[in-house]
Amino acid sequence: MATYGLILAGGLSTRMGQDKAELKLGDKNLLEIKKSLLNEAGIEKVIISGKEKDQLNDLESGLGPLAGIQAFCHAYPDAEDLLVLPVDMPALDTKALIELLNFGQHHKVSCCFDSTWLPAYFADISQLSNIVDEILKSERQSSRSINAVFKQMNGQTLPITNRAEMLINVNTPEQWQSFLTQFMNNTKEQ
Repeated sequence: MATYGLILAGGLSTRMGQDKAELKLGDKNLLEIKKSLLNEAGIEKVIISGKEKDQLNDLESGLGPLAGIQAFCHAYPDAEDLLVLPVDMPALDTKALIELLNFGQHHKVSCCFDSTWLPAYFADISQLSNIVDEILKSERQSSRSINAVFKQMNGQTLPITNRAEMLINVNTPEQWQSFLTQFMNNTKEQ
């Protein structure tokens, strides 16, 4: 069985004022970039969690990233393992994804980086599905988080030394413009 990649692109993008998946970086939008990253990391089966007809829609709307993960688990119960990434991390690179994959697959453990819960590798889809279903049934919204999933799965965190800036996400036009300025400056320096 092959590892699946899941791109979380179903948010409302309310603070951004436009769909973050469609933001352009060079000649590609963020969704196209994330697909390419997964392919470069060796993942051929890429699923998009989103609102469009050709995307995997949440089973119940308004539940955040866990709803996208839940929809994946229900649609692909025979998947062996899963790498999940958000569409709104424009600086994320293939090296980081390969690092998560290699560690998680070698140790047969779910993992993420120590400064953020996404991107994340999940080693056991059956366990993931059961935990996410239980968490989403919870009346306490504070327990509906990827953090809660990792705690129940005994997930491990990996250090992200000297590269923490690649894990920033962009939620507002100001954050996007700041990222673009930094990106352009880094491109000029290289």
